[in-house]
Amino acid sequence: MKEVQEVAHHLQKTAHSTEGVERDAFARSAYNRYYYACYLEIRAVFREMSPDWERSAHKSFPEILTSSISKNLKSRRKAASRVEDTELVRRIDQAVRACKELAKIIEKANGARIVADYNPEIEVGFNGNARFSLNGIEITEAHQWYGQVRVLASQILSVWRQINA
Repeated sequence: MKEVQEVAHHLQKTAHSTEGVERDAFARSAYNRYYYACYLEIRAVFREMSPDWERSAHKSFPEILTSSISKNLKSRRKAASRVEDTELVRRIDQAVRACKELAKIIEKANGARIVADYNPEIEVGFNGNARFSLNGIEITEAHQWYGQVRVLASQILSVWRQINA
């Protein structure tokens, strides 16, 4: 994913410096690539956690995070609490919160991708300072998704490795 993130940023910058129909196409493609950078990062984490999750449909990623993974973490939290491992309890709590945040990001990013790819009637809004938005999502927010995903996914995976060692 870092490479896909870089492509997305290039498309974002190109949209800023282009006019006409191509400007809209570059902007939509930037949202699409920002989503895929996040998707591929999460899929790589899922690959390590469970091959079944890696093969899941895009739309199921939020549910896997907030249901399957969170439930597993919470059950391990109970065990850590019983043996009074307060540091592990703290880290698991942090990972559960990270699952919720990660689910929100990937859900929002996928929604933006769907609008960008399948709803050309929803216009990309360009304003005077070379920024743009699609369906209420500023491109600067989309640009930040990948960094947030990496941090959150890392928190989850670190705890997952510890409790499943």
